[in-house]
Amino acid sequence: MAPNTYTLYVRNTADNTCVTPSSSAITINAIPTPPVEPTTVSVVQPTCGTPSGNITITTQAGVAYSLDGITYQSSNVFTALAPNTYTLYVRNTLDNTCVTPSSSAITINAIPTPPTEPTTVSVVQPTCGTPSGSITITTQAGVAYSLDGITYQSSNVFTALAPNTYTLYVRNTADNTCVTPSSSAITINAIPTPPVEPTTVSVVQPTSSILCRRLRRRTTL
Repeated sequence: MAPNTYTLYVRNTADNTCVTPSSSAITINAIPTPPVEPTTVSVVQPTCGTPSGNITITTQAGVAYSLDGITYQSSNVFTALAPNTYTLYVRNTLDNTCVTPSSSAITINAIPTPPTEPTTVSVVQPTCGTPSGSITITTQAGVAYSLDGITYQSSNVFTALAPNTYTLYVRNTADNTCVTPSSSAITINAIPTPPVEPTTVSVVQPTSSILCRRLRRRTTL
C-alpha cells in the first residue's frame, strides 16, 4: 500500500447498504529516507607507539554506524582497528532495512616497521691536536639520527663530541614513535694528556782543560 491515511470498512455481503467504518483511520507512513552516504571526519593510522588505527564517521541523526554492515553501534568512532580495508555503513535506527554504505573504502595501513638497530661506520677519538671526537652512524633510508634520543638530525655524522658515552638512535622520519636505539654505547675517550714540560737532569759545560788540549794540538801542528 502506498503511504496514506486509510479508514477501514466492513460490509454485509448479503446487504450492500450495511456498512460499518472504523472510528479511527490507519496511517501508512511515508517510505523511510535512507541515510546520507557516510564519510569520515578523520582517519588515524597505526604508529609504532600505537599499533592500531581509528576511524571517525561523520555524524547523522537517527542512525547507527558499522564498518562491516553486520555489527552496528551508536558511536561514530571506531578505535583499536587492525590494518585492513573498511567500508562504512549507516543504518536508520527505525528501519533496519535502510542501510547506506560508503562508495569508497577506508584503508588502515600496516603498522610501521622500526628502523634497523644503528651501528657505527667510524669513531674518531680526540687528540691533542683535535680535542674532540666524531661518530659516523651507518646510513639507513627514511630515518633521522641522534646521540641522545631527543635531538635528531638528517646527517649521520656527529662531530665536535666531548668525551662521554653515547647511545645511538635512529627514528623513522614518517613516524616519530618508531625509534630504535643501539644495544651498546659508544665511548669518546678523554682528551690525551700532553707530556710534562721537559726539564734537564744535567748540563755539562766546556772546561778550560779541554780548551788547552785543543790549543796544544794546534801549536804542535
